[in-house]
Amino acid sequence: MVVAVFSDESMYILILLILIIILVGIIGWVIVRVKTSTAKIRLAEADIDKKKLELMMKRVLIEDLKNASVILNDKERIKLDSIQTDNAILSRKTIFLMNEVENRTKRLELGSNLGKLNMSLGKIRQYESKLFGNRDTVR
Repeated sequence: MVVAVFSDESMYILILLILIIILVGIIGWVIVRVKTSTAKIRLAEADIDKKKLELMMKRVLIEDLKNASVILNDKERIKLDSIQTDNAILSRKTIFLMNEVENRTKRLELGSNLGKLNMSLGKIRQYESKLFGNRDTVR
C-alpha cells in the first residue's frame, strides 16, 4: 500500500494553486458577463435609435400626406373618401365574418365534446348495469 505524504509546504502550494485557478475562473466569468451586458446595452440602444428613425419617417410621411391632401381637388378627395369608406365597410364585414366563424367553430367543438361525453356516459352506465345490476351504488 502506497501512502502519499505531502509536506506542509507542498500542501500550501497545492491550496494556493487551487485558489489561483478559482480566482482566474471567477475573473473570466465576470469579464464575460460585463462583455455580454455591454453588448446587450448596445443592441438596446441600436433598437431605440431604429424606432426613433421609424417614428421620424412616419412623421415625414404624415406631413407629406397632409400637404398632398391640400393639393387634391374636390373630385379626387371624394374618390379617396369613397375608397376609404369601402375599406372601412370591408374591414367591418371581415371582422364580423371572422367572429362568426370563430363562434361557430367553438359551438361545433363544444357540441362534439358533449356528444362524446354522452356516449361515454352511456357506455359507463351499460357496464355498470352489467356489473352491478340495477343498483346505483356498490356497498
